[in-house]
Amino acid sequence: MISPRARLPSHLGPSELSAAIRAWRESKGWSQSKLGQLVGVIGKIVSAWERGVFRPNAAHLANMIRMGFVLPARPAPSLPWKCSA
Repeated sequence: MISPRARLPSHLGPSELSAAIRAWRESKGWSQSKLGQLVGVIGKIVSAWERGVFRPNAAHLANMIRMGFVLPARPAPSLPWKCSA
């Protein structure tokens, strides 16, 4: 079980999480209201998540993960040199 005090990974800024939630919801063909019903919030809260106004709490995020949501991966570090072929 995810703790209510759990924190999102530090590499996830509001825009990355917002974009991931919207893309996942749209890939399922769900409206914001439908996702809200499934997670336990109203559609306006889902809208706020997707605009980066709020972040889902640990319980809502856990519900989304159980339904197939995957947190965006940490971007690969940039190398201080360039490889040439």
